[in-house]
Amino acid sequence: MGLKFFKYGLISITFCFIFNLIFIYIIESPHLVKKNLKNGWCSKLNNSLAKSTFERLKTEKCKEKVFDFVCQQKMPLIINNSCPFFDEKLKGSYIGCYKDSHNNRILSSYNIIFPKINSPKKCINTCIQGGYIYAGVEYTKECFCGEKIDFNNSLVVKIDDSNCQKYKCPPPNDNFYCGGYEAIAIYSTGIKEYKRPYPEYIEVTSKNKNNEVKILFLLQLNGRNDRQVKRMLKSIYHPKHFYIIHVDKRQKYMYEKMKNLEKILPNFVVSNKRWSTIWGGASLLTMYLKLVESQLDKEWDFVINMSESDFLVIPLDELEIQLSLNKGINFISSHGSNSGKFIKKQGFYFKFMECEERMWRIEERDTFPENMYIDGGSDWIIIHRSLIIYALSNESLPIDLRNIFKTILLPLESFFHTLGYNSKFCDKIKARNLRLTYWKRKQGCRCAKLKKTVDWCGCSPLVFRNSDTNYIQLSVVKQKATYFARKFDDFVDIRAIHFAEKQALKNRQNINDIILQNHPSYNSSWVNLYNINCDGNNELINNWSKILLEYQNDCQFINITDINTFKDNSFSETKFVLTINGKCSNRISKIEFLVDYVQHKSLIKNFTIDNFILLDVKFGLNLDLKEEIFRDPTNLLSKTKTAYILFSWKDLIKNPSVNERKTSPPLYLEWYDGNESLVLIQNVSSYDSIFYNQYSLLELDTLPNVKPGSWKLLIKDSINGKLAGTIYFPVFDFSENTNNYFLIEKFYKIIDNCFDDECKNFSWSTIFPNPKSDIIVGYDKKLNWIV
Repeated sequence: MGLKFFKYGLISITFCFIFNLIFIYIIESPHLVKKNLKNGWCSKLNNSLAKSTFERLKTEKCKEKVFDFVCQQKMPLIINNSCPFFDEKLKGSYIGCYKDSHNNRILSSYNIIFPKINSPKKCINTCIQGGYIYAGVEYTKECFCGEKIDFNNSLVVKIDDSNCQKYKCPPPNDNFYCGGYEAIAIYSTGIKEYKRPYPEYIEVTSKNKNNEVKILFLLQLNGRNDRQVKRMLKSIYHPKHFYIIHVDKRQKYMYEKMKNLEKILPNFVVSNKRWSTIWGGASLLTMYLKLVESQLDKEWDFVINMSESDFLVIPLDELEIQLSLNKGINFISSHGSNSGKFIKKQGFYFKFMECEERMWRIEERDTFPENMYIDGGSDWIIIHRSLIIYALSNESLPIDLRNIFKTILLPLESFFHTLGYNSKFCDKIKARNLRLTYWKRKQGCRCAKLKKTVDWCGCSPLVFRNSDTNYIQLSVVKQKATYFARKFDDFVDIRAIHFAEKQALKNRQNINDIILQNHPSYNSSWVNLYNINCDGNNELINNWSKILLEYQNDCQFINITDINTFKDNSFSETKFVLTINGKCSNRISKIEFLVDYVQHKSLIKNFTIDNFILLDVKFGLNLDLKEEIFRDPTNLLSKTKTAYILFSWKDLIKNPSVNERKTSPPLYLEWYDGNESLVLIQNVSSYDSIFYNQYSLLELDTLPNVKPGSWKLLIKDSINGKLAGTIYFPVFDFSENTNNYFLIEKFYKIIDNCFDDECKNFSWSTIFPNPKSDIIVGYDKKLNWIV
């Protein structure tokens, strides 16, 4: 009896538990959302994406924004497509019923299954979105799109219409027919056949070299590499042009450096209105439109947006000729793939919302306005003034698209494309943006780096290295009318910038006066990591640099003002420069130290796993997953940061026939803390990298009771457990009575130092002359150059 009672009691408790879970999720969850929303609630907030977003958001302001986006935002049912290559009277015209088959599709450009909502109208509008000329329905739920049909081809067989009236469309569209079995009902979308024009390189002649054009350069800046920005600016600057500068809201250091230039350069304006220009963010389009609108009082013809990693590869005067002979034309580069697949891959079938410096996926997008052709590609564009004015106007199409694109991921990659191709400007577009972007999808599509920024996955271009300059040599860029290229990064390889700069300045008679190849700093690069005025006082950095100062001399530490990375040339290891204020012999001095981090490791020679030889292992911070370099060489790791380990391999199998083979083997890792206690075991999967690298990371803030000190990582073969090597790294905590002096002495080496103005004579110093990027005086008319 007791056992029976216990059994039924257990069943009752389990049932109550499950019932409560269902009650909370289905019934109570909407009320919990509703309870936290001041503006109200709607049934659409029940969707799983909105719920997930609501649970992850931190601020009430952003939670209210979810309600506005999901419940209140209205989308137009139809847009006014005024492109002369779209005829609404032809839209929906029945072409006929045609024999179709799996092996030989008549409409083969794109297909999609609509199991519940298919109809001729739905399919036609879907095909319009991709810019296709024909749409076809088949077998109840299938929708096909195509660009061309050769009706004279014997394989294109027209059959009796009754064959396309075998299957009704899914309800509620079951009063229409949706084709037959291997019989497709084809309709016109209203889009006419149109061959897009492409720009061609224009040679300089005596007839065209004096043609006038004025450019508004919109510089969209991020990061802290102000020296590279200044070098790029020198190649595009002329006082007849205009420059509007936007610096990401989070980048105070870059903003201050640009504000200093504003004081000495004519027509150079740094916007005080700033946005956090996150990857894919809606604020990118907002920023672009607002800043360009603020410059409409200036007499410019074109606006060109550039980032801190762009560079000219053809001279500015030749770009001016291209634009002067194409006034009224817009240069935008579209995707190189299937339009329908692009729309899906780009995330158009979801609504996104930007808040808390992140893009949130909040709802599926059921439909787009009728007659809307969606195009997109690069967000680096050259737009004529007339299209800018139209984009900012109160006409119905620009208003509708501005509202729609508030909810679209990567809006600047599609807004002007879509606006242009759906308007009277569709014949004022050349289908290249006059620039080359260095894509290597295998390496650039690293979703891990975007997880904190967006509910999506995306790609970023790679940096040009010296070995890649064949892509931007003069004969190649002329062939495709490429005037700009990206990305460049002197921290990765300054030689690629040298190459681009020489080419961009090839027409200058005084080129040897402005490119000083023999200057000691020509191959050197500096990037700021820390500045006390912009980043505030940092206790960890202060304590660390104070001990470094004590090791070097008897000066009394006051504060540290700057940390800069330093590379003597593209081949040298990255070091860093500390700038410290100290009291030396009763006098305040500015002292600079050149410091190197010392990697402590022991590797088994020629250790091989699955025909991969382990070449090297490095510890570091802020690993760039795309370029596979450490962006912070100080390696000042606290208990709340993330440690990265980078493994380098050599594949002994040349030209492997197995496509699935990665570029590194699986690994077994053991992490030990400062007390020699095992804190974590990791199994690292094989990895694909064009540089034959592999990485692992340890987020210290996820571990309990992190003990500072000298940590170590044991690297082992994941199959037999054999030891491949050991690497040591420091974890600091200056709040505890730990042996930080020992850690600093072990892991850091002071190479050199200098005091005050004498630092101008030390080639590694941050105040050593650097004419390739120094801007001190401003524009020199005689040199026609910024100095």
